[in-house]
Amino acid sequence: MLAGILALVWTYGFRRVSRRGWAVLAGVAVVLALALGAAWFSAPAVDRDAFANAVANWQRGRKHITAGELAGDFWSWHLRRDWAATNWRPGKDTHAFGGSPRVAATDGPPCGAEARVLVNAAYTLGYCEGLKSPLWGGYRVWDLPEIPRSPPRPPGFQPDPRTAARVESADYNGSGYDRGHMVPNFAIATRWGQAAQRETFLLSNISPQRHRLNAGPWARLEQRIDDNYAGRFGTVWVLVGPVFASRGRSDVARLPAGVAVPEAFYMVLVVQNARGGVRVQAVIMPQEERGGRDELAGHVTTVEEVERRTGLEFFPELEPTARATLRRMKPWGAW
Repeated sequence: MLAGILALVWTYGFRRVSRRGWAVLAGVAVVLALALGAAWFSAPAVDRDAFANAVANWQRGRKHITAGELAGDFWSWHLRRDWAATNWRPGKDTHAFGGSPRVAATDGPPCGAEARVLVNAAYTLGYCEGLKSPLWGGYRVWDLPEIPRSPPRPPGFQPDPRTAARVESADYNGSGYDRGHMVPNFAIATRWGQAAQRETFLLSNISPQRHRLNAGPWARLEQRIDDNYAGRFGTVWVLVGPVFASRGRSDVARLPAGVAVPEAFYMVLVVQNARGGVRVQAVIMPQEERGGRDELAGHVTTVEEVERRTGLEFFPELEPTARATLRRMKPWGAW
């Protein structure tokens, strides 16, 4: 509001504002300052500390945070309070917020009642042998004072001996698709170290992805989570995976070796404040995404839509009310 008033003043010229007009503007500014101050001091100390850390990251200018994003965060967290309340707390080795996603009992992918759950040091994966593909990966990133350099990239991709599919790196040769990480290499390497990084190069964590998407909008979203979102929200939980046509039935496209080819990819991002309040942002990006100014905002959707298109059920360990709220939640725009 205050920015809008100042813009009008700039448009029509400072000299055209009367003394009475200046007095009105000053009064509005004082009222807004008092309202924001009251909201600030009425917020719990843990929320103020978190927001102060985000402001510090913005001031340092190292995590691509804008003043507009901070204003929106303050509005959402302290004024609109558009979150779901939950008492769920992760265990020591939990990587998927709200519990590991489940395959829908009636019309999910052809993986039996559940996907095979593969637990790694820094992430958990749901794997479908029938599709030779991951269905979901769960991991989290947190803010760091400085983002360190990633350890050297491992020399190549490796079959996962825990799977019956035993997908080989050569299965992608000449296919026209990149070996697309679901759980990303860089975020895991900088938070968990080189041994955990190597586990992201297991082919159970890989899905066929067009290079334009893999090296473009998808990579930029991964980077945004790693620095901007972590710098603003502290900890970000991510659920990521492919979207198959017909949920992976017999008509799904496949590479010659039988690896299923997705038509799109999803991410479900969750942030939580110290009082248990939760916000969610879901994104679905098609394989042929070309990017653009609104490449992220144009793909924001609901968890309910991701569930419909994947045959998965997210957040199974949350209270029913909290889960229902998160499934329907859709931000006004991209965070």
